[in-house]
Amino acid sequence: MTQDDGLRLLYGRPWQIALKATSDEGEVPSKATGDILFVDGERHLYLDKSGAVVDQGRFRALGARRMTFRTPKGRIEAEAVELTSERAVLKGTATFYSLVDATLQVEMRLTPSVATVHLPVPTSLYEAATLGDVPAIDRLLAGRNVDELREGWSPLMSASHWCHPGAVRRLLDAGAKTDLVSKNGSTALILAAQSGDVDVISALLAKKADPRVRRAEDKSSALVIVLQRGDLEAVRALVEGGAPLDDQDQLGDPPLCIAAMGDPMGNREFADVVSFLLAKKIDVNQRCAGGGTPLFRAIEGDFAQTFRLLLDHGADPKLTDAAERTLQESAQSAPRGAPKILKILETRQPR
Repeated sequence: MTQDDGLRLLYGRPWQIALKATSDEGEVPSKATGDILFVDGERHLYLDKSGAVVDQGRFRALGARRMTFRTPKGRIEAEAVELTSERAVLKGTATFYSLVDATLQVEMRLTPSVATVHLPVPTSLYEAATLGDVPAIDRLLAGRNVDELREGWSPLMSASHWCHPGAVRRLLDAGAKTDLVSKNGSTALILAAQSGDVDVISALLAKKADPRVRRAEDKSSALVIVLQRGDLEAVRALVEGGAPLDDQDQLGDPPLCIAAMGDPMGNREFADVVSFLLAKKIDVNQRCAGGGTPLFRAIEGDFAQTFRLLLDHGADPKLTDAAERTLQESAQSAPRGAPKILKILETRQPR
């Protein structure tokens, strides 16, 4: 935190939240209005009117007046368009993780709160890790097992889940094991991938966390999890940290097929992830589950940018899928329609 980054006024004091969120369909009701925001170093806490913590996670100042709030539920990326000691207005986007990511436009209006805030005082290493309280971790490490379990989770797992890179690094330096598995079959790295904090992912990989481990419930690896979300920075961190590019999801789709499919339900293509994978010399004609190629996956969402990228990097437009359908036939029969792809095929017919 530097003196001139413009965000110092947010630190160390309670702010009452009035949140407005909108989607393409209109305003979305928010439960956050009336809650209290408290920013404390690299972490933030949401408290109810009584001062009890209802959610928390990582706060990151990006310079000037830009910032992110990240929790396992998703993230808010915002800029302070107004910031004084008596009022702050933050505008940006909120992305919530689910089977299909939902991205909303948000406006957060903050005013000083008169509520008395009592920050939690951890009494166990697990609690300190959960809250990202590094001084408390230092205090509680003495004579403790750094891998003590709470309901099947270690302190490192909890710090990774709640997006606390400082706490993760401190626990790793104290010897925390990266290969422990929770009751639902997740390692700290898988939990970090689910929450999407790149600094946590990188810290774990630097200590040799194994990216090949798969989540028990659906056999997804950390790389598969972030590929399905289209999170370029997390994909980059995992691949450059040793995640294998011959990985597959539970259906048998390899990385380029996953990225090429994007998020057809949310109408989001992951062209930046596709471009990154292609730069790694990944096989552009790799076979996807069901026998098609990444070109066929791009048809499912009518993702023209991805389709062109694949063609420009040598994807063979003459290949057919398992049912011997051509690209043209697949695009013509696509359940959601593929007019953009059909237009490309009109001008780039296979020879």
